[in-house]
Amino acid sequence: HWQPLGDPLSSLAATGSWEIPTMGKKDSRKKAAKKEQVQAQVMSKKQERAARKQARKERARRQTAAEDLNFDGQMAAVGLRIVSITGDGNCMFRSISDQLCGVQANHWEYRKHIVDFINAEREQFEPFIEDDESFDDYIQRMGSDGEWGGHQELYAATQAYNVNIVIHQLDAPRLELYASQPEFATATLHLSYHGEFHYNSVRAADDFGPGPAQAIAMDRPPMPAAATGGTDRGSSSAENLSAVEKQVRISVPWVDLEVIRGTLREVNGDADAAVELLVSGFIPPDPAAEGDHDAVSQNPGAIGVVGGEVAASSAGSADSSPEAGDQGGGKLSASGKSGQKSGKTARADLCPCGSGKKYKKCCMKQEKRAKAFRAKKEAEQQKAVASSNSNTSGSADGGSEAVGQVARSLEVIAI
Repeated sequence: HWQPLGDPLSSLAATGSWEIPTMGKKDSRKKAAKKEQVQAQVMSKKQERAARKQARKERARRQTAAEDLNFDGQMAAVGLRIVSITGDGNCMFRSISDQLCGVQANHWEYRKHIVDFINAEREQFEPFIEDDESFDDYIQRMGSDGEWGGHQELYAATQAYNVNIVIHQLDAPRLELYASQPEFATATLHLSYHGEFHYNSVRAADDFGPGPAQAIAMDRPPMPAAATGGTDRGSSSAENLSAVEKQVRISVPWVDLEVIRGTLREVNGDADAAVELLVSGFIPPDPAAEGDHDAVSQNPGAIGVVGGEVAASSAGSADSSPEAGDQGGGKLSASGKSGQKSGKTARADLCPCGSGKKYKKCCMKQEKRAKAFRAKKEAEQQKAVASSNSNTSGSADGGSEAVGQVARSLEVIAI
């Protein structure tokens, strides 16, 4: 029932204070509710960002898992399987340990032996240490647990243990590193490279140990010593190596000398660019198409990058024609033509290298990268010439700026 409101003056006299009006309490509740709503929205946004971040991680994880699944299928197709190796920075040495003794745990022993070998052969390895690091600092760093190993340490392993090493890659040609005398190597180790500096061990599909990895039969006989990187030091070709060829040769010792020279031609003698391309599996254009067939045909079986893009011809073959290469096994040497038609190769066409893969899945990226390097170098040379001319003539300013814009745009393409 209705009750009359009390007298405000009597309330003040009795309590010594005014009563808080009802409307003030409602405003306070509204502010509190609005604050809670804002906090809820902020929390919702945080949760949304966290959910998106987690989703990105899951997509990356699924993508990696999909690539690993594809890699497993690629290996299974040739009777091999990938042995998962702990990714703690020691994976390369763990893989070598699994190959040579059957367990990962001895990785420290192999790391120490390889680093000690590099240190003992200082004159051979010191020229190829990064400029911003001394050789002694490199030895100390590489001798530390968890330090990633790379192609230089793999090359040292071939020499220290007298072994050949085969690196398998997903949808790319395999790389082969050779002992000083490949035909007398004590074993051939098989590793898989998964990007982001991770290596796994590769064994035959039915090889589950224990013990060292069983020998794996390759799809071609071992290369003669004269045809492998770093093993023809006594040949006239090796004696006539230029300084830049020697630099590239030691950085990628598994690559044939003619392939190195062809790549250097593609990048105008830039050693760093040549090494980057060769490590990625790049094969230079057919020198025969450039009128240099005689020089290359002297070594028709030479090879360093194989398993899809380049393969050796028969050791005693006298016929290096494209037809003979196709009939002999469907794979061509670096000096053999692959039946490529004149004109531009479409992405979906068979790769001109003769691998049997589509061009976009094989050599397209490497060729585009090489073209970008060439274009960048040409633009830089033109810019230098234009800059030199501008010092003697004020009329060259516009041309120099134009060339500079071309160089900058091509630099972006190269990256």
